[in-house]
Amino acid sequence: METKLKMMKAKILLLSILLLFFYSCKKDDVANDYRTKYYGEFNYTTLHNWIFMEDTGGWHNEPFDTTYYSSNITPIDSNRIIIKFKPDDIQEDVYGENILTIHYPILNIDGHLEYPEFPGGGHQGIRDYNFIGYDSLYLCFFYGGMIGGYEQYIVIGQRNRNSKD
Repeated sequence: METKLKMMKAKILLLSILLLFFYSCKKDDVANDYRTKYYGEFNYTTLHNWIFMEDTGGWHNEPFDTTYYSSNITPIDSNRIIIKFKPDDIQEDVYGENILTIHYPILNIDGHLEYPEFPGGGHQGIRDYNFIGYDSLYLCFFYGGMIGGYEQYIVIGQRNRNSKD
């Protein structure tokens, strides 16, 4: 009987040590997510410009509108975040085309954002798409329109220091 009791205690001790070992090896996903320092509420200023070729052959930059909006940068999955810089997810541009005003980029460890699904070619693409430190964001992208022009969006995001995030 005493031998069975010692064996049972040894098994419980071994099981406890194994559980403690495996539990301590499990990484806390939130604590180890490099993206958490980029999360929080941001205030956005979006400059929407219409850039077109003039009759003289030069390019003209015509400011279309400026909007101000606040929203949270949050994760979607293990590498993507949500950046919403206008109140509506889709906005109609000057040509009647739909422009996404909510983006789902991949956030790299260095703060560089990648958005491989973004349309490219012609007058469409991403010119600049990065965090500057943890508290600032600069996005510059453009959508094609007619042959001699395109729409440019410059989004400047600043962390809202008054938020509870």
